[in-house]
Amino acid sequence: MSGGRLRIAVLVNDFGPPWDEAGKNNARAVAAALAGRHDVVCVGLGAAGGEERVEGLRAMRCGSPFYRSSWKRLFYPFGYLNLIWRGAELLEDFRPQVLLCFWETASTALPAAALRALAAPEARLIQVVWTDSYQLEAASPAVWLSEHLPNLLFNGELVTRIAIRQVDCVVATSRYLAGRMRAAGAREVVVGGHGVDVERFAPGPASAPRPRPVVGYLGHATHAKGLGVLLEALGPAAARGELELALALSDSPEAAALERAALPGVRFAGYCPPEEFYSGCDLLVFPRISSYGTASYPNAVLEAMACGRCVLTTRQPAIDEIVREGETGFLVEPGDATALRERALALLADEGKRRSVGDSARAFVLSELSWPRALEPLVRLLEREE
Repeated sequence: MSGGRLRIAVLVNDFGPPWDEAGKNNARAVAAALAGRHDVVCVGLGAAGGEERVEGLRAMRCGSPFYRSSWKRLFYPFGYLNLIWRGAELLEDFRPQVLLCFWETASTALPAAALRALAAPEARLIQVVWTDSYQLEAASPAVWLSEHLPNLLFNGELVTRIAIRQVDCVVATSRYLAGRMRAAGAREVVVGGHGVDVERFAPGPASAPRPRPVVGYLGHATHAKGLGVLLEALGPAAARGELELALALSDSPEAAALERAALPGVRFAGYCPPEEFYSGCDLLVFPRISSYGTASYPNAVLEAMACGRCVLTTRQPAIDEIVREGETGFLVEPGDATALRERALALLADEGKRRSVGDSARAFVLSELSWPRALEPLVRLLEREE
């Protein structure tokens, strides 16, 4: 195949703006880069069906009525079944030589393999994995029903081991995940496919002096993200006016409930350009309490680092591959509100340290995780001789 144009179908979920959402952001960047060298079409689930051009890319979606539901994780399998059923029709004219699956978990290799069997039996199937298989942990009944139960059913260790053997190659978005996929029995594993736009996410102009330091968090409000720990750690200081907590949360019932609580000293930024949000913060805190869902390099952490901001997060698999204690950021143990508070307050009091570590973080991302660098293993995999 080397030297020729390939027909590549990139399997994605709702392929449309806003982009600042983990896998969707990565899938768009990969598809756009590959489209310069190959023929690319994006296929997947969405809130509504149809075909359109998205930033120059041909995108075909199969509508799933539960896509925006708070219980969507339970209903995803039905959407995938619909997509498999319609797969031959969606890809009939394109006849892909490669299916590049960006459906997040290793377990989604099962619907991807079924789609290949129906629509393109001769195509290579490459699975991009950026989420670890489910690991049992304590949680409230509501979290169990909305998050843990569907993950246990559809992304447990057993289904991961079955699914991952159906693909030709796995692209793992961290060294940790690469090891997990090899242990699960993957035929071939390469590390790559996860980077950051270092031109968009870059240090901004110096901001005007602020009356109080701003600690920021950007992302989802799900249980695993640890917002409860962040509020326990820094909420009292925010209420006393010693600092401001700025939360840029994606739309969700959890985010709406937090906003309704009207917590003193907490500002809800809503959706905003993330690069502007990072630049408006003195410290970015990502207090994740579980590795599930972020056993890759978290986009928000990478973006903040690319913007030259100081990052404080928790010691988790894969995160500790990019956040090197005292060099490119700072780490505390997950769930330890006291340690989080003490480290955050110490960093807020030391502007020189924050600036130095932010500069080192930016340099690390430039050298290791800019998109051209991150795509090299994937491009070599696609274009090598078979």
